[in-house]
Amino acid sequence: MRFFWNNYIDAAATVITSSSENADLPDDNVADSRKGKVWRTGTSTAAEWIKFDLGSALDVDGFIVFNHTLDENDSAINIEGHTADSWGSPDVTAAISISDENETGAQKWSSAQSKRWWRFEFTKQASGDAIDIGRLFLGDVYDTTEAPDSDGYSDETVDLSTQQRSIDGQTYDYIKNEYLKLRVKFTACSLAQAKQLKTIYDAVGTHTPFFVQIDQSASDGIREVIHYVKFADKLKRNVHSYDGELKWNLTLNLESQL
Repeated sequence: MRFFWNNYIDAAATVITSSSENADLPDDNVADSRKGKVWRTGTSTAAEWIKFDLGSALDVDGFIVFNHTLDENDSAINIEGHTADSWGSPDVTAAISISDENETGAQKWSSAQSKRWWRFEFTKQASGDAIDIGRLFLGDVYDTTEAPDSDGYSDETVDLSTQQRSIDGQTYDYIKNEYLKLRVKFTACSLAQAKQLKTIYDAVGTHTPFFVQIDQSASDGIREVIHYVKFADKLKRNVHSYDGELKWNLTLNLESQL
């Protein structure tokens, strides 16, 4: 299971600038936890970028672009990192694959990239297009050493729509958004993993959204999907002895964020 959990973009020390922005939808919006509060580019040039000065070199494990209007007609979509604010030949360049609007694009490096300056760039199909970017992640990624239980994942769609019935019996509906409730169980996991999951929970609590993949190696269209979630309640864990060794059982209850 993969956690994208410590987002340097949201840090108070991070300075965000961009190639262009709509006055009503500025670039700082990518640091807003509400995915619908977007950064919107201008409509005068095709090449666009948003840049992050982290204040100092920090170890970055991964990147995500989420809730956007990029698609297969746009090109040169890259995340770049460098030791200075100079982009002729950045130290780190990774292409981000996007085929459909709102498809989540992600990059996970095999080892942390320690850079102060980062830039997400893309070239629009036409300079007159305005692209929306709802949420970006740049920061720490944790892959559990032990997978969830073989029967330890479940999800449930919650429909917020409401239905009423008229006096003559006709029903009518107010269609509202749906979200997912996710439940993940780990049985007999190591102390090290139990501690790291507690570290993540202590950092985000039930108040800060983050990203998860249930199984980043899967290809069934369900488990490898990246979800933008919060903890729905406190992390649940208890300890047991297995063959004389203490092991931990944990349950994670998560809710996707609208």
